[in-house]
Order: sequence, then C-alpha cells, then structure tokens
Amino acid sequence: MPRRTWLPSPTRLPELVADPALTRRLLTQRPKANALANGAKLIGLFLGRDEHDMLDDSLAMADAWFDAIYVLEGTKPGPERDACLDHYRNHPVVAEVCFDDALPEAARNRDGSRQLLLEAARRDHGVDNWIAILHGDEILQQDPRLLLATLHPSVAPSVRVRVAHHFLHTEAEAHWDRLAPLPLRQRVDTLMWPGVPETRFFFDRGDRNYRLDQHSQVVPRSLRVGPLIDGFVVHQFNYRSPTQAQARAADRTERGWQAQHYRHLRPGVGSPFVSTLDLVDDDGPNYEHLDTEPPIVTRSSATVPWINPAGLSEASNGRVSEYVTETADRVANPDVRRWITGPDGLVATLHQHPNDQVLPYRSLARLRGQHSQLADPRPGFDASFRYLWRGLRARHINNDQRWRYAAEFVAGLVDGPAGAAPPSQPTGSAAAPS
Repeated sequence: MPRRTWLPSPTRLPELVADPALTRRLLTQRPKANALANGAKLIGLFLGRDEHDMLDDSLAMADAWFDAIYVLEGTKPGPERDACLDHYRNHPVVAEVCFDDALPEAARNRDGSRQLLLEAARRDHGVDNWIAILHGDEILQQDPRLLLATLHPSVAPSVRVRVAHHFLHTEAEAHWDRLAPLPLRQRVDTLMWPGVPETRFFFDRGDRNYRLDQHSQVVPRSLRVGPLIDGFVVHQFNYRSPTQAQARAADRTERGWQAQHYRHLRPGVGSPFVSTLDLVDDDGPNYEHLDTEPPIVTRSSATVPWINPAGLSEASNGRVSEYVTETADRVANPDVRRWITGPDGLVATLHQHPNDQVLPYRSLARLRGQHSQLADPRPGFDASFRYLWRGLRARHINNDQRWRYAAEFVAGLVDGPAGAAPPSQPTGSAAAPS
C-alpha cells in the first residue's frame, strides 16, 4: 500500500505552484510523528483551588516530565493561598502563577480561563507543542511523554484518557480517626473504576483558542474529540476528608461549578461517606454515567495500573532494564511473571533488539500469543496490557522508551504501590463491595 502524504488544500494550489519555496516550507513544517522527538515541548495548564494539602502529590513528577507548567490559582487571598504559593516555589517547572480573581468577570470559574495560560505558554515557547490539562486535585502518575510519542498530531490532535475518581467510602467512616493521618493515597484509596473518559492533552498549533466564558470543555473550541487511550489513568481526589469535602461542595455549589457532582453533600441531605459515586437522583445521574462500561467500586491497591512515582524514580536513572527485572520478581501472578522474565518473554525480547526502530513481527506475535493465555482478575489488567502494547508496536519511539513502557507496566502489577507499603484497608477486605 503506498504511503500517504499530506496534500495541500485545493484553494492554495495556485499559490503553491507559483512559490515552490512556500511549498517546501509548508511540507517541512507539518507536525511529524513523535513531535516530542522533533522539538515539541510538553506544557501543562494547571488549575488549582483550595488544594494546598495535596499540591506536592499532584506535582510530584512534573519536574521530570514537563518543560513548563502555567498555573491559574483560584484560592482566595489568605493563608491557604500563601501555602499554595510556597508549594509552587518548590517546583522549578512552574513557570508562572496567575490568579483567578484578576481575570475579567466573564472568565472567572470557567474552563475558558485557560486561555490566559495558553497565551503565556505561546509567548514563552511558541506553538506546535503538546498541552496537558492539569488540576490541583489530580495525580498524573504515568509519564505522558511515552503516550504522546506514539501519536501523530495530525491524526490525534487531542487525546482522551481515563479519570478515576476517589471518594470517602462508607466503610472508612468508623475508622477515620486512624486513617486521617495517613498519606493521601492510603487515606482515600477507594475509587470508581475504570473512570470516565476525559480529554487531557491536545497539540497546539496556535490556530485554536478558548472563549473566555467557555465552560464544560477543557480544550479550545472546534478541536475534535481524540482517541480514548485505555491504560493511562489519572487519579482525581475531589474528596480528601469530611471537612474538606463539605467545604468544597459549598464552594462549588455557590459558584455553580460542577454543582451536580456534590448533590449528595447538600446540607441535610447526606454524608461525605458514600458507597459509590455512581449516583442517580431526581436531577439525573452523577459522575460515572458518561462511560459505556458499568463502573465498579474498588480499592486502588486492587487495580492495574497504580504506580508510585517514587518507585519508578530508579527507572529514571539509567537502570530501566534492571528495574523491570527486579520489580517483576514481586509480581504475584506466576504466569504473568514468566511472561515478563521468561526465556522468550518481554525482557528478553527488548534485550534482543536494542537498536531496532520497530520490533520484529515474529517477536511481537510471540508475546501477543503468550499473553492471550494469561489471566489476571484485577480491574485494569487488560487495559494496562493494551497500553504496553501501544508502546511495543509504535514505530516512532526508541528502545529506551519501550523499556520505560515496560517499567510502568510492571510497576502497576506489583501488590501495592512500588517502593511503599500497601495502602491501608479500612475493613481488612481486599476490595469494597460493588
């Protein structure tokens, strides 16, 4: 089959024929596959409000993954805003912090306010960059550069991933005094799986903008919906303690920002501890209704992937293959462990083809055939494998990036977050009832 190439619009043909230099320039300026390897940067547009208690978690890997992050902080002036600014100063990747109350009235509390951040990013870094949509209450635990390296901006100008919402489960209420001092991801480890599809990345060519009063759309206008990449999971913590949950509900209801997400926290209606976020009342459904797959309630320690960035730090220091092999020894499922470290397994295949731009078809077919015989009951195992497979099959990434895909895959399989104690279980059960 002949290779496809970019053809100019018929309306420009006379101009192009008359100016061959323009033709060459346009052809060479088209975004290439793996734009990050061709000079594109990864820039974050970060919205924060009253999240000083978890900013270090949400920015944990930003210094390693992003070229710059631009922050729009909505916390009201006072000690909490000062605490947020202290956290931002601890992360050199944060290039600029703006404040929501300095925006025009029509742009406050709106998704369109990201236009201010987008213009700042273009001012400092130009266009033709990947843009990430970030929030202060979310943990981005997987390296987005690996995902974006497999995508062509002309084919996938925006990307959807899974956003898994954590919440305070009813079983935790009786044990809250014990859970409250624990780190966030151990304290609030109940979530809805597999999460809802949401756009979190887009390629900025400079020709699309937000409307300042735009809402309920996190990317610029007229940008088409991109592919959904299962296996890349963003963990969102809207509810981190009973007091914080009630305060957040009051704030969002007053401002009309996603008020439907907090109906169960209306005064006199219910408790911040619930058995599910798949809530339906007279006003309609809540969080998980947009997904085609029925959601389940589970623990973060029972899902794949759930990756501790601290555990993956070794893979950032040139020890990727060693990290994969060592971490694979902790995988509980013996069949999966053999698939990773066996004679014809994942590790051996990557070692055999260190300089190949594309892994040989026979090697891929062998790995795929072996995987078809594996079974792991944990939610997300199949999606995590599909995400790994995307990296193994990609034609535009190097072998080091394939090893990093393998590192994330293996880290997500170990029992409990890599390099840390397993998350606390309020009732001692493996998973909350669905």
